Amino acid sequence: MLIPNVKQVNGIWSGNVTLDSWNNFFNKEMDIDLNIGGDKLIESLNSRHKFAYEYLVTNQEKLLQIILNALLVEYPIMQEEYGYEDEELDEYMPNVDNIQEFKEIMEPKRVYILDVENDEYFISPHAAVRFKMAYLGFHFICSWDEDHDYGVMMYKERVVKMGGGDVAFLSWIAEEDKKASEIV
Repeated sequence: MLIPNVKQVNGIWSGNVTLDSWNNFFNKEMDIDLNIGGDKLIESLNSRHKFAYEYLVTNQEKLLQIILNALLVEYPIMQEEYGYEDEELDEYMPNVDNIQEFKEIMEPKRVYILDVENDEYFISPHAAVRFKMAYLGFHFICSWDEDHDYGVMMYKERVVKMGGGDVAFLSWIAEEDKKASEIV
């Protein structure tokens, strides 16, 4: 098996993943849902999915920090867009001064390994190695949007897009980013 704790049921590859640094941050033991494919049904797992899974597990703490720091920057803008006032603001979308405060208003729900890959060269001391790795999506339950949740799509350490929970699994977002990176 390329990825542990994953099986295919009705054409959907799913399972769970334990990210210890995420458990430490959120102060709770969680087996986070894992989905391979996002909004696409895939027949089999391959190396791009395996590399993305290994990248997720190896870099879990760094990825969480990147997500939360990006959210910290965007959060005041989101507060204006949601328009909560007074008591509702305090209850659903309170002011946040540091990333530690996010653990009070959100928690991870699911990680997606999409079936869209991008390739990069990785330089090792011995040679340049090229491989394809899939995009990762992160879906969080949050107090400020119980209907749509919060989602982030990433490629490696780069935030591609943030928004509702669907941002985490929509392949077209990854495809657009891939095309844009090919142009550069």
